[in-house]
Amino acid sequence: GTVLDLPPEPPHRLPALGEWPTPLAPGDRVSSAPATLRVAASMDAALLHRISAFRSRDEVALELRDGGTVQYGSPTALPRKNLELVRLLRWVRRQGIEIDTIDLRVPDAPTLDPVGEQAISPSPFP
Repeated sequence: GTVLDLPPEPPHRLPALGEWPTPLAPGDRVSSAPATLRVAASMDAALLHRISAFRSRDEVALELRDGGTVQYGSPTALPRKNLELVRLLRWVRRQGIEIDTIDLRVPDAPTLDPVGEQAISPSPFP
């Protein structure tokens, strides 16, 4: 919980975590992690590699490196949301579909909006 250093920008291999609620300086202590950090900490390295940035206002949103956004919602049901995100990302890669938006706010009923007029089969998810 102690800030050691603040790089001018995050390393390119790590996603940006958005703005902190208050400015931080080396030596400051962080008592509670923002929602974006809690979501990022719940993901494995392979999933983090697919994400370029985390954003948060009322809810967490993710920007994907290959394009598209993920409406992640509140930092709850993290393992379930991460599992569904991995499954959807694998499926769109196999199908060759470009992502406009993935909505994980209800992890038991995720949705995918493709870019443009791309067709999606009626039962895409095993």
